[in-house]
Amino acid sequence: DTWPDGIDYASANRQLKCLGVKERELLIDQRFGGNVGTWSEEFKARNRGLTWDEVREMQASGLVRFEAHGCSHTSLGHIPEEAARREILESRQIIQKYCSRPSRVFAYPYGSPSDLTESTPSLLGELGFDASLLAWGKENTRHSDPYHLDRVQRIEPY
Repeated sequence: DTWPDGIDYASANRQLKCLGVKERELLIDQRFGGNVGTWSEEFKARNRGLTWDEVREMQASGLVRFEAHGCSHTSLGHIPEEAARREILESRQIIQKYCSRPSRVFAYPYGSPSDLTESTPSLLGELGFDASLLAWGKENTRHSDPYHLDRVQRIEPY
C-alpha cells in the first residue's frame, strides 16, 4: 500500500495503528526540508509532509519501508533517458543516505502508461531495483511482471 504525496506524521501514525500491518510508503526527496517541488501553494499549506527525523522514526517501527519515487515528481515518460536515470539514481541515493538502506522498489510518479517509456523498466533493473509500481488500477498476480506492478493507494490521510 502507498499513501498520497504530502501525508503528515499524525495521519500516517494514526493509520498505521489502525491497520496494524506493514505499509510501504513512497517519498519524493525534494519535499523534505521545506521544498515541496512543483505543487501549488494551497497544496503545500495543507500538506506539510514528513521530516527526515519522522521518516527514520516511522521506519524504525518496522511498519513502514520508504522507497524511491523520484526527486521532483517528474513523469519519466516525458524526459530524456539520461534525465530519467539521474532522477531515479538521485532519489535512490537520498533514500540510502537518510534511511540507511538501499531502495529496492521504485514507484513511478503519476504511474499512468504515459509516465514511462519502453526502456524505463529495464533501466530500473540495470540500476538495481527489484520492482516498480504503477497506478493503472490493474490487479497483480504471481505472474505479474515485477517492473509493472500496480500500487494500492491510501486515500484517507488528510
